[in-house]
Amino acid sequence: MTAPVQALVINTVGEKQEGIATLTPDLHTLQTLAGGDIQAVHGYRTSEGHDDVAPRITFFVNEEGKLHRLPPNGLATALWWHYNRDAIGRDFLVGTVIVVGGAGHSAALPVDVIDTYNRLVSGEYYTGFRY
Repeated sequence: MTAPVQALVINTVGEKQEGIATLTPDLHTLQTLAGGDIQAVHGYRTSEGHDDVAPRITFFVNEEGKLHRLPPNGLATALWWHYNRDAIGRDFLVGTVIVVGGAGHSAALPVDVIDTYNRLVSGEYYTGFRY
C-alpha cells in the first residue's frame, strides 16, 4: 500500500481550489482526481534556481485532456513552467492537475513548491494567466 503524501490538487478556473491535500498517490486516486488515465510531466528546478538531473516534482494530468477539450489550467501551467523551463511557451496543462514529489526524490512535496504555489495564488508572482 502506498503511504499518504502531501500534494497540491490544482483545479481549473471557476472550480474551487483544493490546494494542499493529503492523499494516497496510487493509480486509482490519481485517475479519479484527474478524471481519466494519467500522464506524468516533471519539474526539475531546485529552490536555488538550478535544474536537477532527476525530477523534483511530478505533475499528474489527464492523458487525454486536450483531446477531450478540458479547460486550460493556468495556475498549474505557471507552476510547471517555473519548475521546467523547457516547457515554457511549448506546452500547457489542462484539467485538474495533481502535484507530488518527484521521481528520484522523496514523494513529499518540497517546501519551495508550496511557497511558489502560494505566491502564484496570492498574485505575488504575476504570470499573465487567469486563475
